[in-house]
Amino acid sequence: MVGRTAVRPYISIFLLLGSPAWAKGRDDVRDELPTPTSLQAVVLKKTITLSWQWQAPEELPVFTEFGYEIQRQDGKLFHVPATTFADAELPAGSYTYAVRARGLT
Repeated sequence: MVGRTAVRPYISIFLLLGSPAWAKGRDDVRDELPTPTSLQAVVLKKTITLSWQWQAPEELPVFTEFGYEIQRQDGKLFHVPATTFADAELPAGSYTYAVRARGLT
């Protein structure tokens, strides 16, 4: 009898707060906002759900648009208005995310 080993697909994550070198900014984006904190990830089947906290500064600039930018290391950008994000239908592999507050002036 030949034994078999089941190989399970996996998803691993690496989380970054702030702006890594591969997360380039634009001229109309304010990058001096406080960094999100308490970043957490939950992996369930093929979905990674990120959540974080963000404390607004006492004097928040006036923005035409405000939210959070999530960038996956493969370069894909996501923009969300709240402090949660779900990346679904992911193939097995390793994923790195950077999260930062972004405001357009």
